[in-house]
Amino acid sequence: MSSLLTTILKHTTPPMLRTTSPKFPTTTSKSDEPVIPDPAVFTISPLDTTALGTHAPPPSVSQCAVHLELLQAISKLRHRVVKEAAFIEIFGTVDEERETWWGAFVEVAVGRFGTWWWGVEEELRRREGTSCEGSPGRAGSIRRGLAIPKGSNTAWGGNGECKRTTPSPKNTPPTGVGGLALLEGKKSISPSRLAGRDSLQSLRSASGGSKSERVKEKAQSVKSGITEAVESVHLRELPEDLLPPLDVLMVWHAYMLNPRCYNEDALHYGLNLIHSTAFPWAHIHAAINSETFTYTLPDSAARFFERLTNQSPRLMDELLWKDVAPRKSIKCPACGKVGAPVRICDSEKKGGGWMDVDFKTDCAECGNVIDKEGLCSEKLRLEIEELLKAGPEARMRMTNLDRQGRSFAEDPTSPTWESMNFVNDLFRRTFTGVTLTHTDTFSTISDHLHANIPAETPAAHTAALTLVLSAFSATPRKFSLNLNGAVIRQFSFVAKMNDKLWIRSPGLVGRLPLDSLSSMRAKLGATRSCVLIDSDAGFLKRAVVRYEGFFALFKMHPGQMLVPTLDVDLVWHSAMLTPVGYRAWCRAMAGRFIDHDDKIGTGTLDTAFEFTGEAFAKAFGGLYGKCCCWFCEAAVSEGLDPEEE
Repeated sequence: MSSLLTTILKHTTPPMLRTTSPKFPTTTSKSDEPVIPDPAVFTISPLDTTALGTHAPPPSVSQCAVHLELLQAISKLRHRVVKEAAFIEIFGTVDEERETWWGAFVEVAVGRFGTWWWGVEEELRRREGTSCEGSPGRAGSIRRGLAIPKGSNTAWGGNGECKRTTPSPKNTPPTGVGGLALLEGKKSISPSRLAGRDSLQSLRSASGGSKSERVKEKAQSVKSGITEAVESVHLRELPEDLLPPLDVLMVWHAYMLNPRCYNEDALHYGLNLIHSTAFPWAHIHAAINSETFTYTLPDSAARFFERLTNQSPRLMDELLWKDVAPRKSIKCPACGKVGAPVRICDSEKKGGGWMDVDFKTDCAECGNVIDKEGLCSEKLRLEIEELLKAGPEARMRMTNLDRQGRSFAEDPTSPTWESMNFVNDLFRRTFTGVTLTHTDTFSTISDHLHANIPAETPAAHTAALTLVLSAFSATPRKFSLNLNGAVIRQFSFVAKMNDKLWIRSPGLVGRLPLDSLSSMRAKLGATRSCVLIDSDAGFLKRAVVRYEGFFALFKMHPGQMLVPTLDVDLVWHSAMLTPVGYRAWCRAMAGRFIDHDDKIGTGTLDTAFEFTGEAFAKAFGGLYGKCCCWFCEAAVSEGLDPEEE
């Protein structure tokens, strides 16, 4: 018995899983096809639109399963792009791995995403009857009354040029408190301290349950010990007819996996409805073929996207049909004229393509040399000018959330805003009465700011300034991070999921009661068979429980970098895809907002992972970094030790 208990503790398996082997329906024909996982695992529960508070839930097993489907669909998309020989005529000769083709494809997708993101916000406002001009109240952004950013709300026209597709300024999304009030709602109760570590540690020894149960119990103890105020946020469903194409969905997905930037940008631009929209898990599952992982938009969604962009929802078709190299129009920072569009990638001229690191082009109007550093400087100069014009309540981007994930509109008097307020005051002190021109580079602007920082300024204040400046140096676009780079980096995780192929793992989920066999067969038809599942067991359920334990460690070890295992990372990624829900979860579980940084070096990650494993084992017992292959997870689901099999 003790040996069995040790096995259960080591592999985080609830005792309920120590049952008989999986039951399979018998077949009478060789044409029968097994269905793994069972379709029932993708059943998404109706969205709970009640206010999110300290009881924000973790992702469900079904959401994680649909996420695996989506990652497979993205993997298939990339495979198609790099294998499409016709792209040599559009993108030119490339490296052997054809990464240039993929990068160019993603760059075009980023432009389409910008159009869709702002366009959906406008459409949601139209349907809900919400004014697009904002409403009186506290300003949470410096973008009140501004038109949609041209650098983001663009699409590739029939001639391959970048053009606007949302014409009317009166329909531009609002910024400032009018939109923020719709999202942020009311404050909750005041904070209290986390229960003592000794009492939490005693929970482990007192619990007679399994390792998985104890992780969950202790994580819930940490969560219930934090009653810090979490604003009431009401999630909304994304209508099926607004579902984006796969390339746009891929960019949206990568954007939300950088939660600090995504939340800040949504608040900054006043995109409050799309910000509070839950990730459309059910619609995504319905759009993906479970056998081929191809993604097909519903007709209504395809029509909406075509009306919004004048483009095909299928980006590959759009590029191949028009057979024109995509180009980008660039406004000269010196004279303000928009010159001839430049190629996204230009294999014939070094530095001639927009994607080139050393991109440069001459303005035909004034002769000014335009490069990305100059465009980033212009982006910063324009925002400084808007800050000074908008009044004392206006704020720079990346200063709308504090460490706890609260928005400035929710509680502007909180002492947690000290560092962010310092940055806004610094910009005002430095540039009030100063006229900035295109000759003021990013470096000179940064030097002016640092010259005005008083001696002995707290490190947190200067770190906040660095955070703000990074949103401008990362990309000339209106976003706060380079979305092309975010998608490219995220594909390493997509590739890992493709290699693991967890979506087909027999141990992905548990088993259904035997009396559900007839009903499941009736749903699937006579030529389909299924593995019976139990949604409270299996690999994904164990991953969700481990994720709860992982997040509890953030409260136990404030200031320490923690690194997830691959299974925990899958659940973490799934959680971030509903941004306002993730903010509430962070506040409830960790007591602060937890960002997700995918740019950290390997050496730092290795050291932090070792610490995380030790902390997890000390807090919950069992093995942190474990094998998650098909065999091992299927064995764990049977209550067995895979190392002994």
